[in-house]
Amino acid sequence: MTDTDSPVNGTIGRMIAGTAERMAAAKPFFLGAVTLTHGEVGTRIAQTRGLFARLGLEPEARVVIASADDAAVTTLYGATLTMGLTAVVIDPAASAAELTVLIERAEPAAVFADTAVVERSLAVSSRLEVPVIRIEPLKVQKNAFGLLLRGRSRDNTDSYPAMLQEQSETAPVTHAASDATALILFTSGTTSEPKGVEITFANLAVQMQTLQRQFGIGENSVIVNHLPLHHSDGLNQGPLQALSSGATVVRPQPVAMHSLGQMLDAAYQHRASHLVTVPTVLGMMAMLPEDYNDSFRHPEFRFAVSTAGPLDEGVWQTVEARFKIMVVNAYGLTETCCEALYCGPSTETRRIGTIGKPVDCEVMLADPDGRPAADGQPGEIWIRGDNVMAGYFKAPEATRAVLTEEGWLKTGDLGMRDADGFYRIVGRIKSVILRGGTNVYPEDVTTALLSAPEVTAAATVGLPDRLLGERVIGCVVASESSHTDLPPAVMAHCRQELAPEKVPDRIVVLPALPYGPSGKVEIEALRRLVAEAEESGQRQGATLLDQVLAVAAETLGVPPESLSAETRLDDTGSVDSLKFLEFVMALERAFRLQLSPRETMSMISIDHAVKAVERQLGDRRSLKETGS
Repeated sequence: MTDTDSPVNGTIGRMIAGTAERMAAAKPFFLGAVTLTHGEVGTRIAQTRGLFARLGLEPEARVVIASADDAAVTTLYGATLTMGLTAVVIDPAASAAELTVLIERAEPAAVFADTAVVERSLAVSSRLEVPVIRIEPLKVQKNAFGLLLRGRSRDNTDSYPAMLQEQSETAPVTHAASDATALILFTSGTTSEPKGVEITFANLAVQMQTLQRQFGIGENSVIVNHLPLHHSDGLNQGPLQALSSGATVVRPQPVAMHSLGQMLDAAYQHRASHLVTVPTVLGMMAMLPEDYNDSFRHPEFRFAVSTAGPLDEGVWQTVEARFKIMVVNAYGLTETCCEALYCGPSTETRRIGTIGKPVDCEVMLADPDGRPAADGQPGEIWIRGDNVMAGYFKAPEATRAVLTEEGWLKTGDLGMRDADGFYRIVGRIKSVILRGGTNVYPEDVTTALLSAPEVTAAATVGLPDRLLGERVIGCVVASESSHTDLPPAVMAHCRQELAPEKVPDRIVVLPALPYGPSGKVEIEALRRLVAEAEESGQRQGATLLDQVLAVAAETLGVPPESLSAETRLDDTGSVDSLKFLEFVMALERAFRLQLSPRETMSMISIDHAVKAVERQLGDRRSLKETGS
């Protein structure tokens, strides 16, 4: 099929192929933790198409990609898009149980995955009668003259991308039909029927054109995007933007509170024009010392984009005031490819506290009967447009539940529109928990909880949180034979069964779950029980160290006896940026204080945390004594 046979898909094909042709080979594609040029990426994509052809992959065949190697994910994704294949991008940190469900559900023609992923999913990958190719990053070393050399990986030509060094053949750019599936992203991992969002070639073409026009992205743009590539906002507002527009993408190291300053340093060093991030990271930025206030004060910087979750108005205003930048609040779902409504950067779409207005799509607020909601009344946000998914992969019932015959997507979010046409989120119908920009399905967590020994009943709820959006709370009923260290044991079990971003922030043991007349757990009653448990759980340790250790054990989900004053937080095996934030906020709640940015940034060990709390309590006592 030619471009003229498929004009919409041909557009995205020409966007990628045309960019590769006109970009100078030495122009940066990736900067930061990954460094690649447009020339290197273009060559690898062409070689990867040749590899796909050698593997006998035909248009619309599904290729599973599960890797933490940004360069490998990008070139594999670029090759699938320019060869009419379907990329199925999976979280490389998914548990063995999740990988088993997702890979089997994808029914792939080939699997490209990190060695650790292959080993974790060995049971399922060994059953696949398709090529399973391990991904191992190319080693980078300098020769005697100081020139960078990219050597072969440990497994030589048996792994990707090292095998491309022996791949002289390439394959031409070809296209599937515009309504063919280009990308599948799963929104659930451990349930028996995970939902795979099918994004078409037309969806991607339209979304890229909208983003480039709305955000002013082009060849001179430098986009800092730290979001994971198994999420649409990381993948499509990062590498695909560079592939289709010629922009450069800065990929910093994984963002955590103690390393957040490095991301801002990279934005300044590389003269970034855009920052794509999530509300939680903006909240973390607001906690940084004043030294970082000038991180975006270079003429090339345009604005930050906040996506993947509700943006607290206070955080929004604080970040704009401190860093002297505009924050554009965008709203969308995986089911809308990336975004659908934009609050900024144009004045006609910008009003702080809202999600702005729809761009290149339609929005309707629907009452429970599917009719337009009355003015001033909340309604479910329905979206219709060329950016809306085709449906859920091989799940017709789930598709019919959210897509109407007229093409409206039911988002599950409740919104209101003001007299000037600005929309705001006022609630949520569906049960999904939005934690730090990641959708966490309570059913996934509950399944993991119920599989833990000594747990007889379980349920999962989200509790509001200023920075995370929501915290994930796992509620369990213990068996009669359970022991006192049940929460850490259940937390450790969840880490084996779930991807890190889905692991509960806290395990609460209850005598019973509140069931309604229908036999279902009453979620609001459960939230009240959890709140009461948190209120009655004020720490009364004999010493300040005891109290901080209790907070750390509960928040990080580790046995209290495994912690001491000398324990480094990053040595507990459970601290990512969100867990660190949860620990800091748990300390603030427990001791009713507010830690300063410098104290937060320097909190490396339990002892650092104790000293920070001690200083704050001492300052509070001094103020009381002086009457200030």
